[in-house]
Amino acid sequence: MENYQNKNIRFAVMLLLSVSILSCSKDLDAPTPAPLETGTLSASKTEVVVDIAHPSDEAVKFAWSAPKNTLVAYKIVFTAGSKIDSVNIAANTVDKKFSNVELNDILVDNLELEIGKATSVSVQVHAKVTINEKEASSNVVTISATPAVKG
Repeated sequence: MENYQNKNIRFAVMLLLSVSILSCSKDLDAPTPAPLETGTLSASKTEVVVDIAHPSDEAVKFAWSAPKNTLVAYKIVFTAGSKIDSVNIAANTVDKKFSNVELNDILVDNLELEIGKATSVSVQVHAKVTINEKEASSNVVTISATPAVKG
C-alpha cells in the first residue's frame, strides 16, 4: 500500500510540474528599441573668428541633445561649398569643443577656406549604431567661420 501511495505522490508531483511548465508564457516582454535620433544640434557661436594667438582656447562648441550611448558612434561633418570634412567623436559623448588651432586646421587644410575671409560653413552630426546599420543625421547648423594664418 505504501508503494502505491508513493507512486501516486510522484505522479501528482510530475503532473503539477508539467502543468506549471506548460502554462508558462513564451512571449518575451522585451522593450521595443527606440528609434535612433541625434537630437537637436546647436553651436555655442554662429560667428567664429579663429584667434591663432590663443591656439588652445575654445573656438566653438557643438552639442546635440541625444542621450549618451556607448553603442552609437558620432561624427561631425563640416561642409563649405563642395568641400566636406568630418571629425569622429569619442564614444559616449554628445558634444565637441574645437580649439582655435583645431578648427583652423579643418577650415584651412581640409575645407580650403580663404584666410581672413568669413565663409558659411554647414555643420551636421551623423550617428551610426556600432552593432547594426542604423544611421541618423541631425539638423544642419550654419556658422560663419573666418580662418587665420597658421602659426
